[in-house]
Amino acid sequence: MARRAPGAPPDLNRAVSAASGVSGSPSSPSSYFACEDDDGQVETRAQEVYETLRDMKDEQRNRIAEVVECTGVSDDDAFMALRRYGWEASAFFDAFFEDGDRVRRAIGISEVGGPSGSASEPQLCGICFCDPGEVMLPCELWQLKTIGGASERHPSYCSDCWGQYLQHAVNEGKACLDLRCIAPGCNEAVRPSTFCRLVSGDELERYERFATESLIDDSRGRARWCPGQNCGRAAPEPASGEREIICPCGTTWCFDCGTDAHLPVPCETVKRWEEKDRVEAADRMWIKLNTKMCPTCQNPIEKNGGCMHMTCRKPGGCGHEFCWICMGDWRGHETCNREGVEADANRENSRSDLLRYAHYAERFMAHQQAEKFSATAQLQHMEALEFQLVSFNGYSLSDVSFLTTAVRQIQNSRRFLKWTYAHGFFAKYQGDQSALFEFHQAQLEGTLERLSDIMENTVWDAYVGKDVEAKPFYDLRMQLISLTGVVHEFFAGLREALMQ
Repeated sequence: MARRAPGAPPDLNRAVSAASGVSGSPSSPSSYFACEDDDGQVETRAQEVYETLRDMKDEQRNRIAEVVECTGVSDDDAFMALRRYGWEASAFFDAFFEDGDRVRRAIGISEVGGPSGSASEPQLCGICFCDPGEVMLPCELWQLKTIGGASERHPSYCSDCWGQYLQHAVNEGKACLDLRCIAPGCNEAVRPSTFCRLVSGDELERYERFATESLIDDSRGRARWCPGQNCGRAAPEPASGEREIICPCGTTWCFDCGTDAHLPVPCETVKRWEEKDRVEAADRMWIKLNTKMCPTCQNPIEKNGGCMHMTCRKPGGCGHEFCWICMGDWRGHETCNREGVEADANRENSRSDLLRYAHYAERFMAHQQAEKFSATAQLQHMEALEFQLVSFNGYSLSDVSFLTTAVRQIQNSRRFLKWTYAHGFFAKYQGDQSALFEFHQAQLEGTLERLSDIMENTVWDAYVGKDVEAKPFYDLRMQLISLTGVVHEFFAGLREALMQ
């Protein structure tokens, strides 16, 4: 394996797969921040997202180059300094030009040569006493003070002992980035080039990945990892006032708190809701929120879709149609977002905090489950359907794109609705305020259910095929486009009401 000379910048790109498939300028992370326009369509705002470790490393290179050019320090020392100052070059410049020696001492990056000049004769390794020691860090050219005040020569160590020391540190985890000299009491930081010289194989790749990820880990909140499962992407702090990040993995999250997107509900409400959930989420509550019986025949019901319109399927079931949330008959069903839709016998007890929480938590989780369904299985189904309609029926992409647009609107509205229940639990509206909030919430919820019902229960295969008549498809298309627009209008209305 090729070795690098001390002081050379580490090649952290080896920790990145060459099959990343990312195009464009390597120093410019991709833009992914979607929102709806006035017509309910999805548009893209400029939002940086680091797609791969290569993107992060390219950003690191740019910042290191800036520090080297302005201060004259080595690439190694620039890397260590930027980590210390949260990868903010301006913060390092302010401190360095005020008192560079103090900054170096704090970071542990002495200048080459040290305060006492070079050593005269080589020493045996201070660990194995077999091989001659090698100078790996500037501190090994120093004279160290002993406890009694006398000075003695800094011990040196052979490359094998150094290699084992570094390899063990890498295997222990990311603390290897802050590793210090082997000599007891020495504060000198081990440079990236020393790792690259003495560590190889999987350990070197592991170290390089740690070093690259420090752009996010050490940013002091100015960059965050996407919370999506097995995503691995990250985003720097948005330059604009928008705090929601839409990652290419499909996760929409809040930059400020790193959790599920929840605008316009504030992060404090999310924190309080999660704390409440941890306190109250006992097994009994989990059973209530996740399992239900048919209100007619008591057949156990499992909800595996997003629509709240449930049917007790035959055989085994009775065919009764009901609302998953309030368990009421679906015929004549309107809304069930208000408190007090529970049975009359429980209305008096619903004033208790536990039952009040159960009311909001049940609806929160129902919309959360429906959101996940629309973001995964339903979206994949509609994407496949669009492909079939284009391939077999000869429709254009613009003719069929309303399908995925509708699903994304459902997903956004589900995500938003679930947080309105968390907001409503803590807001404790009174009088007209409560009525206005519940009105907007019911308008969005009711229209959303109609849209979800059509999207899930339409037999889409009937519209696919060369000999299928086009008119029924276009009639349904116009109905769904109109309904999607109405959902978007109610979505915007409720959002505006919450922001007032």
